[in-house]
Amino acid sequence: MDKMLTLGESAPIARCSPAKMYRLARSGELPFLKVGSTWMISESKLCEALGLKPTAAGAEKGR
Repeated sequence: MDKMLTLGESAPIARCSPAKMYRLARSGELPFLKVGSTWMISESKLCEALGLKPTAAGAEKGR
């Protein structure tokens, strides 16, 4: 299973602030899911949306 990230954990990957990630999540520009009061996104979906390669840890799990 792919690692799930919070807004705060995803911000450094996207090289932006958590506030900007929140705006992107609320607007639907990034495929975040709201779980209770927490916004979550899978690492692979975030990388795909940003046009990045998945991290080595995520790639190894997918083997």
